[in-house]
Amino acid sequence: MKSLFVTLLLLGGIFLALDYTGSLGERVVFKSLIKPAPPPTPDVVDAPSATAPVAAPAPVKTPSVAATTPAPSTSAPAPSAPPSAATPTADADGFVTPKYESLDVLSKGWTKIPTSAFPRPLKLTKATPFKMGAGSSTMNAGAPVTALAFENGQLVLAPTATSTARASTPIDDTDFKAVIAAGYEEWKVARTALAKKTFLANKARRNAPDAAPVAAGSVDPAGKPVRGSDGAFPVLVASLKSGEVTELKLANIRHWDEPAPTMVEGKPAWSIKVQADVETVFGLQPAEIQALVRDGRVKGWFYVGSGEPVP
Repeated sequence: MKSLFVTLLLLGGIFLALDYTGSLGERVVFKSLIKPAPPPTPDVVDAPSATAPVAAPAPVKTPSVAATTPAPSTSAPAPSAPPSAATPTADADGFVTPKYESLDVLSKGWTKIPTSAFPRPLKLTKATPFKMGAGSSTMNAGAPVTALAFENGQLVLAPTATSTARASTPIDDTDFKAVIAAGYEEWKVARTALAKKTFLANKARRNAPDAAPVAAGSVDPAGKPVRGSDGAFPVLVASLKSGEVTELKLANIRHWDEPAPTMVEGKPAWSIKVQADVETVFGLQPAEIQALVRDGRVKGWFYVGSGEPVP
């Protein structure tokens, strides 16, 4: 029995060896070693296979920015410089019209209205309620009113100058700006005419063959103006009384400063500043003005800061 088993084992081993090497033809046990023959390759391909990879299209060359953007022309004109501010020119008589600031500048954007601008008659542009002792009443747009003051950014109005009723309203709810603008234009025309009249009078005085003599005691030996017993300077008082300027009134001068040395037309002179009230579109306003004195005579009156001659 044992010898039979050994014989069968040997026969099985021989069978497996022959099956592995393929000597028996078609393999029985080692089928995984059988490789299928490759399919025949056709000589002509009529259409691409569904699974065959499709060649990627050739990349399209995009022109670079440098190639499409035209180079700046070297012959292009350079940007012109901004025009300079117009320089005031003198007329045939040598008179230069004074420079006038806009109302927006003078009033700091309509936030600073001096008390001298009131009372002023206006008209409403919007219906406005007025408070009275026993209640309130509304006045319609177009109704005449009186502006009494400018407080906290608003106009204080009354139906009439003597009425006790009051209303606070924005400036734009009235014709305040239009009224002031119209008055300002009239004031500028009148002031320009006055300034030219004063300029021509001073020009004629300077060209006069016989200059007025220096008043005794009005200046010291060095030519420095001497203050009078009333605190004013006689040499300046005489200039004002002669009509050399008309916008500055002697009665409106509140303070006379001490003389300070300066130069006028290349010669030693003296400057005296005064604090005064002058007429403006808003009424009398404080201003600082200086008089230039040389050789015992007033050579001119000028606004401090702007340097504008006083008409």
